[in-house]
Amino acid sequence: PAKDAPASEPVVFSTDGTHPLFETGHKLYLDAIVRSMPALKAAGRPGPHPLPSPLMADNWENGSMVSIEAPEVTRSTGWQKIEPPNGTEKTQRISEYFPGVWQATQPGDTLEFTFDGVGFGLSGFRGPSAGLFRVTVDGRPPLTATFFDSYSYAGRVSHKAWFYPQDLPRGKHRVKIEFLAELPDHAAILKKDGIAFKQPDSAPAPVFQLAAILLAGSFSE
Repeated sequence: PAKDAPASEPVVFSTDGTHPLFETGHKLYLDAIVRSMPALKAAGRPGPHPLPSPLMADNWENGSMVSIEAPEVTRSTGWQKIEPPNGTEKTQRISEYFPGVWQATQPGDTLEFTFDGVGFGLSGFRGPSAGLFRVTVDGRPPLTATFFDSYSYAGRVSHKAWFYPQDLPRGKHRVKIEFLAELPDHAAILKKDGIAFKQPDSAPAPVFQLAAILLAGSFSE
């Protein structure tokens, strides 16, 4: 710009750090596509295009989503199949994307499976009643987790993915997931995001709701 030209107004791409605004963020994407299309057309050629070697050997290209009803999964008797919880069918179309929703409510309800790969996770639901669960992999020390987060209080329930946070070497791994039937420390979790905890009139009964097991690999004997 000219030396004496007024500074241009900054472009606000997004107000939540994730979703681009229609008037600005989407336009930036469109401009990038329009700007790049001539070069893409000039460089393109019909026919197969061999892929280069992966940037990371332990990538998750073989990811899959499987039901906890799969015969490879050992499920304790306390699990019950339920409808998608608290309006999530309307807002997130759960039945279109997931094989079904199961719920555990009793301490000690478990899932166990063995897989061959480099990582795994769980597809579940966050909300005020999302309880604690313990995950044990091979001989590693168990860790405790929850689907509850700062987006799930005040009655809001929605789908959320959780992934085992430790690196796993490629190969076979034995996984045990146990519901602890306890609520996490809501105040501490909300405080991390600067949200004040409002004590409810009564504590909800903890539940453990799952829509699928996420595998970077495949089930194994």
